[in-house]
Amino acid sequence: FTCIAQLPDGEHELVTCKPDGNIVILDPDYADPVHVLVDAGKTHLTCAAVSPLGKYLAVAGHDYKVKIWDLHTRKQVCEAIC
Repeated sequence: FTCIAQLPDGEHELVTCKPDGNIVILDPDYADPVHVLVDAGKTHLTCAAVSPLGKYLAVAGHDYKVKIWDLHTRKQVCEAIC
């Protein structure tokens, strides 16, 4: 994994990013991922942060873009170039 963030709700503990651009949501109680969010850009992600209420996830990578994901719908909702 290239980055990791913790969800505040405790239901799904960790969000991790992989070099292939996929975002993996893990629960330590289970061996398999809870969800996998596929980034269409396949960018090497280097950082992740979860909003205080756990609704949104911000990720950024080598393409200089910040992408916002809605963790409830599991869809990307916004993208900006830095």
